[in-house]
Amino acid sequence: MDTTTARTRSADDRGFSRPDVLVDTDWLADHLADPLLRVIEVDVSPHSYDEGHIEGAVLWNIYGDLKDGEYRPVDSATFERVVSESGIGPDSTVVFYGYGPALGFWLMTLHGHRDVRVLDASRETWRAEGRPWTTATAHPETSVYRLAHEDDRLRAKEQDVQDAIDAEAAGDPAELGEGEAAATLASVRYV
Repeated sequence: MDTTTARTRSADDRGFSRPDVLVDTDWLADHLADPLLRVIEVDVSPHSYDEGHIEGAVLWNIYGDLKDGEYRPVDSATFERVVSESGIGPDSTVVFYGYGPALGFWLMTLHGHRDVRVLDASRETWRAEGRPWTTATAHPETSVYRLAHEDDRLRAKEQDVQDAIDAEAAGDPAELGEGEAAATLASVRYV
């Protein structure tokens, strides 16, 4: 798939720093028949998906597929199974939409997938525009995809966060990560 054309008018017009991450409804509709495209709806239950979804989309249930019993991301082997059952391969362009597309985007990026996008529109917008919509469950051919190890630069471990909180409390703002990936932890509080 020629991914150089994924820059969208909507993302470019708004001056996003990474317009290649967002795709608009025109782009997705134009690419639905591409054999390397995989569309994934990420939601907390199958209810919305069962009522209708983008043609060809596979459902990733946040609680059933992506989170474990402790509400943490599933282990790499489980996630690899979800990815493979969705027909995703190393050369796939994966577009997420639905309730939690950022989670799908992050998990695929965390595991090194190169071409991950988010639909810059809601389910309702897609449907209102008269785009391909169905209630038929998609059953893509299962792939064999060995995911890369997690990129530690994209995930702060509990100890990293605790160290940053302790440094902040001591008056020494801490950074999580190194170089361009570094982020300063200003304050994290749950009230």
